[in-house]
Amino acid sequence: SVPPSPPLRSAGFFARELEDGAGFSVEVPSPPPGGAAGSRAMTFELLPSPAIENYTARSSHDIPNFYVTGQFLSHGTEEDPNTVVAESSGSLEGAVTIVSSDVPVKSVELTLLREEGVDPSLLSAPVRRNSRLGGYLAKVSGEVCTWQVVDGDVPRGTQVPVYVDLPRLCSTLREEKLRVEFEIKVSVYFVDGFVVSETFPLYLYRGV
Repeated sequence: SVPPSPPLRSAGFFARELEDGAGFSVEVPSPPPGGAAGSRAMTFELLPSPAIENYTARSSHDIPNFYVTGQFLSHGTEEDPNTVVAESSGSLEGAVTIVSSDVPVKSVELTLLREEGVDPSLLSAPVRRNSRLGGYLAKVSGEVCTWQVVDGDVPRGTQVPVYVDLPRLCSTLREEKLRVEFEIKVSVYFVDGFVVSETFPLYLYRGV
């Protein structure tokens, strides 16, 4: 057998190896779920109710009166009608409207969340299944990035457009033993410290 050649080195007093490594990624395009069914608007609203996913208040009496509406443009069809479908190398488009609020708004933010899951049968210890991941165990979850779409109070009824670029290397993955899912969280911050947020499923596909 031929022995491997020694690494290349530069000559002189400051000699060093001339080899280095670099990472690369391979993108495989895929069509949006449901095929090319066109775009649709996924609408939502936030109201002062304990049913809201997350809010910071000492009691129900501390919840201010507010009404926030919005929409996201979805480029595909999922079983869950509240799922937003977008191209991973594209953008997330929509709008947010502060219809009414007794307390001035401080800001409105969008947060991209990532959650990974594996088949519980691959693990030796018994685990609790995650229903949102189709019974898969949630192993890693966290924030990918956050965008501020509103800074300060805005006139009531004004529709604020939303247009943010999505991270290129993020895409939904649904394999037999592994799943990678995403969510988009809408958070409204008020000047008195009150925060309300709601999360929606987000399906990211690689455009053809």
